[in-house]
Order: sequence, then C-alpha cells, then structure tokens
Amino acid sequence: MIAGAALFFGGMLTFMAVTFGSGGWSKSRQFRVIGEVMSGKHGRRRKRAATGALIALGVSVVLLVVGISLKDRARAERCRTQCLAAGYQRGTIGPSAAQQPGTGKAGFLACTCTAAGKSPLEWRADTLTAP
Repeated sequence: MIAGAALFFGGMLTFMAVTFGSGGWSKSRQFRVIGEVMSGKHGRRRKRAATGALIALGVSVVLLVVGISLKDRARAERCRTQCLAAGYQRGTIGPSAAQQPGTGKAGFLACTCTAAGKSPLEWRADTLTAP
C-alpha cells in the first residue's frame, strides 16, 4: 500500500507541475492546457512527463485496491481463526449488533462468531478484542 500511495502522490504532483508549468493555473484553462500538453504543443518532455504521471496514477489505484483487499482478507482469516479457537463454527466480518447512541448505526465493525445452539459472540474486527 505504501508503494501505491507513493505512486499516487508522485503522479499527482508531476501531473500538476506539468499542467501549472504550462499555463494551467487558471481553472478555466486547465483542460485546454492538458489537451495541449498531451498533443505535444508544449514539448515532448512535458508530454512524456504527463503520460508517465497518468500511468503512475493508474498503477497506484490498482496497488491500493490490492493492498486493501489483502488486508481485508487477512482480517477475515483472523476472525475465522479466533472464532474457531473460541469454539464457534463460523466467523464473519460485518456491522456490530451494538448501536451508536442516538444514530441507530452500528457501533463498530465486528467479527461475529456463530454456532448452532450458542448465542453470537462479537469481537472488534480492527483489533479482534472483545468490546
């Protein structure tokens, strides 16, 4: 995830520097300037920098999504492991049964352990500690 975030910010800063350095300070001219840069009117070097920045942005989005999904998968696996160790058959990640006062929304993201004949058990999914 760190590589994705670094690519994202690096790509954004590069793209903004090329846009602003080519006369795109005014909001009303930014799309025109971007079009000129991408068509090569401001030089081959700026066009390559802008293209590289856009590619970096695309790659960063993929890396960030993959990083988040890997963390979510690891959290779900920890939930299942903790529930099995506590004697339950199943562990799932979802909203807690506890509600925030006055809003009616879930109090926290929970790891809910369930088994036939047992009352559900909830753990905080972010730390897997009992609430």
